[in-house]
Amino acid sequence: MKRTLQFSIRFAILTMTLFACVVGLYYRKLAPFYAEHAAILALTKIGSVRVEYVPARIDPVSRWILGQSYSRHVSSLILRGAAFDDRAMRHLRAFRHLRSLQLWWLKISCDGLTHIPVNRNLEGLGIRFILLNPGYVRQVIRFAPNVKRLRLEATGLTDTAVKTLMTSISITHLSLQQESITDASLPYFAGQRDLELLDIAESEITDAVLLVAQALPRLSYLCVMGTQVSQDGHAQLRVLANMRRGFSFDPVVWRP
Repeated sequence: MKRTLQFSIRFAILTMTLFACVVGLYYRKLAPFYAEHAAILALTKIGSVRVEYVPARIDPVSRWILGQSYSRHVSSLILRGAAFDDRAMRHLRAFRHLRSLQLWWLKISCDGLTHIPVNRNLEGLGIRFILLNPGYVRQVIRFAPNVKRLRLEATGLTDTAVKTLMTSISITHLSLQQESITDASLPYFAGQRDLELLDIAESEITDAVLLVAQALPRLSYLCVMGTQVSQDGHAQLRVLANMRRGFSFDPVVWRP
């Protein structure tokens, strides 16, 4: 009787231990899904949020536990408005599967960008109408090392920051509207051999951009509206557009 009782206790302990291990394993596996959901709820309470999802690749048991509304990852996130500050940016730590991130009119500093986790799947990034220290590009390089479509607008970018950025990433679509850049940035654009779109509207760029357009074999669109490009420069770009199949300039409508 005593031996049977000891066996029952040991069996119960073993069963509880195995159960705890299984629960712990699934908790670690499913916690990121709940964290994303909680982050979206928190951000929605702060300001304007637009979200897109993709189904998650998980096993049937995990999908059954999570349910349909949780069995997905946030793939695209747009935050808009001054209600979002550096403190609000902490919620972005939960998103590790983003493919597109857009930050528009936020009231943040470079410190706010430090909360964005490294994401090698992030292909599209837009930062618009947020005046930052030009050194913020180092944060962009950190958390979006494989970004392909980049839109920076009225962020305080300089030629030095462009050099840092262009020598660290390889992109296909680049929009730098209303940025304080000059012809000093052009050699770094020319180094982006896969560049298909270049939008430098309302900058200090001059006719020298023609050399960049000629040097980039894949360039399809070039926007120079509001720049220092002269009428003669526009005429030369038209000649290039007539000579190169698939190349055009002004106007450009593009969203990263």
